[in-house]
Amino acid sequence: YAGDCEFADPFVSFRGLDRFRANVANLGGMMREVDLQIKSFEETEDGVQTEWRFSCVLDLPWRPMLAASGGTTHVLNDENRVVRHYERWDVDPKKVLGQ
Repeated sequence: YAGDCEFADPFVSFRGLDRFRANVANLGGMMREVDLQIKSFEETEDGVQTEWRFSCVLDLPWRPMLAASGGTTHVLNDENRVVRHYERWDVDPKKVLGQ
């Protein structure tokens, strides 16, 4: 990843590898029983496109489950570093949170 990489998903968009690491550390520490299945992986002219299915249980007293399918686009620069990491979900994020 490039240091000034742009990250976007249905909830937030920002720039910077340090912020991405902090977000992953915060949310990742709350996830249990994580299941990530890569359904497809395709090299494109600009980078890589994946399709996936994800589920986990959040470490909260009522143990809510999050589940979604979607895809991630990684746009690469000339040095093969990710300069844009964009996630899309195939379901309305509000429905996922409502689970």
